[in-house]
Amino acid sequence: MNIVVYGVREDQDTSVWRKFVLDALEHVAGHTVDTNDMFRDGRFVVGRMRLVIVKLRSMWDRRLLVSGSYKPKNFREQVFYSSR
Repeated sequence: MNIVVYGVREDQDTSVWRKFVLDALEHVAGHTVDTNDMFRDGRFVVGRMRLVIVKLRSMWDRRLLVSGSYKPKNFREQVFYSSR
């Protein structure tokens, strides 16, 4: 029940990028999405964006996010989703 999010800007403060990801997920799903965990994959490299792996609590939320993958185009920044 994982979703991979691409295009999230790097920030030393984890609460900033976590809030951005939660806002993007809420934009696509249409409601607040419950998550178990959220983390970045790989090492920090200046000028590059690492992907974010989001562990969801509900299979229904995962289905909504994958089926609504066209909606992030209308979000304030361009992000991409894929299922893992």
